[in-house]
Amino acid sequence: MWWIWPVYVILLVAMTFSSIVLARIVDTLDKKTKMSGGFLGGILLAGVTSLPELITSLTAIFLIGNQDMTFGNIIGSNFFDVVVIGIAMLLMFNIVKKSTLSKNTGTLILLCFFVSLIILVFNIFNISLVIPAININILSIVFVIFYVFVVILSGKKDDIEKEAEIEKQTLFSKMSTKQITLWFVLCAIFLVGVSVGITYVTDHIATSYNIGSSIAGALFLGVATSLPEVITCLELTRLKNFNMALNDIYGSCMFNLLILTLTDIFYFKGTIFSFNTQTLYFLSFMVGVILLTMLTFFLRRKNSKFSQKGWIYFSLGLVMTVGYILSMVLSAI
Repeated sequence: MWWIWPVYVILLVAMTFSSIVLARIVDTLDKKTKMSGGFLGGILLAGVTSLPELITSLTAIFLIGNQDMTFGNIIGSNFFDVVVIGIAMLLMFNIVKKSTLSKNTGTLILLCFFVSLIILVFNIFNISLVIPAININILSIVFVIFYVFVVILSGKKDDIEKEAEIEKQTLFSKMSTKQITLWFVLCAIFLVGVSVGITYVTDHIATSYNIGSSIAGALFLGVATSLPEVITCLELTRLKNFNMALNDIYGSCMFNLLILTLTDIFYFKGTIFSFNTQTLYFLSFMVGVILLTMLTFFLRRKNSKFSQKGWIYFSLGLVMTVGYILSMVLSAI
C-alpha cells in the first residue's frame, strides 16, 4: 500500500501548519488579555496541542477498536514531549543558559516526575488495581488527582513569570479578541480532523507491515501527535521564553494522562493499560529524562557561574536525545 506514507507525510505537514497558527493565536492572547502565563502555557496551549492525543486515543478505541494503541500513543507521546526539551537545549543551549525559570515550573516538572514514576512501578510489577464499583483502574484516579494540582498551580503567577514576555508580531495582532477566538476554534477543529486521519493511517501501517500496535502507537502516533508540542516548544525557546516552553511540554504530559482516564471510563471491554517490555523501556528512559530536566531547572534557579556555561545544557540535551534513540532501538528488539 504505497499511498500510506505520502498520506502520512501530508497529514504531518497539515498538523504542523495548524500548530504554528495555534501557537501564534495563544501568543496574541497573551498580549491582549490578562490571563496568566501559567494558564496560557500549562493549561490552554498544553490542552490545545494535546488535542491530537485526545482524538487519536478515542478513535483508536471506539472506531478502530485497538486499545493497545491508545496506551502506547500516550506513553510514546509523553516520552517524545519531554525529549523535545532536550532537543531545544541541544540546539539553543546559549539561550537556555540565560533563561529564568519560575518555582511553579519546577513544581509542574516534579508532579510529572512522580506520576511517571508511579506508572513505571505499576509496569514493573504488572499491577492492575480496578475499582469494582465503577470499573476504573486506580491509575485513572491518580491522574485526576495530579491534574487537579496542575490546575491549581496554573492560577499562580510569580514575579519571574511576569518578566517573561514574548515579543513577536503576528497576523492576529490587529484582530479583536472575538476574531482571534474564532480562528482558535477553527484551527482546533481542523486539528481534530487531521488527528482522526493520522490514527487510521497508523493502523494501516501497523497492519501492512506487521508492526505491534503498542510500538506503532508509540512511534508513529506518538511522534505525530507530539508535533504541536515540538513546534511550540522550539519557537518559545527561540523567543527566549524557555520557562513557558517547559510549562507547555509538561502541561501537555499531564493532560495526556487525563486522556487515559477519559478512555478508561468509556472503555468497557477490558483495560487500556497494556503493560509490556516496550512500555517499560519508554517509561524508564522517560523518568530519566525528566530527572535531567529537573537538574536543568535547579541549575537555572541557582544561576551560578557554573550554571551559566552553555556546554552543560548542550550535554544534558545530548544525553536526553541519545536516550530516546536508544529506547526506540531496545523496544524494537
